[in-house]
Amino acid sequence: SSTNIIFRNNEMAAVTVAVPGTAPSSVHMVSLGSAIISVGGIFVEDSNMRGFSASGNVQSVVATYFSGTVGASSISVAGLDARDLSLSLTHATAGIFWPIYLLSSTVTLTGATKAITVSNVWVGGTYSYTGTTYCGVRVLRVDGTLSSVDSVSVTNCVIDFSTGTGLGTTAANAHARAFIAEFIVSQSSIQSLVFSNNII
Repeated sequence: SSTNIIFRNNEMAAVTVAVPGTAPSSVHMVSLGSAIISVGGIFVEDSNMRGFSASGNVQSVVATYFSGTVGASSISVAGLDARDLSLSLTHATAGIFWPIYLLSSTVTLTGATKAITVSNVWVGGTYSYTGTTYCGVRVLRVDGTLSSVDSVSVTNCVIDFSTGTGLGTTAANAHARAFIAEFIVSQSSIQSLVFSNNII
């Protein structure tokens, strides 16, 4: 299909989310939570989360979230300002900030491009976590299988938590980790994997 899905100039800046109690919550700015079959490109451009604040029982904060089967010619995320974050997360087993999260069971790209590109993402501020296991920041996280994806590139992205109290956890067995990209399962179709001009 030649139909494109475009999210441009979306904003969730200077917003405060506080989650009391024990029920975990997640915060998504752009969320594609059901099957997307046979579209052109999916473009997320010039998003703004600068000054976003979250506290309490928040499991994850995600700028661009995919959770269904995705069938498209390409996926592009270009431009996210997530500086000056203030995250104080207390969920028992997870507290993550993901600018781009592909939870999909399968991502199948068709056509000539077959590319996932992420560029110009800037994440920074203050992050603390009191849970027991899984926490930190990832620019790109992929849980599912990338089927017929020729290339993945992440370029010109910055993770900078040098201000305030930085990036940390108070739990004895939890590790506060910052990754440019994280792939949870093995991938066999990628022919080109490029990480260029990124800074942590």
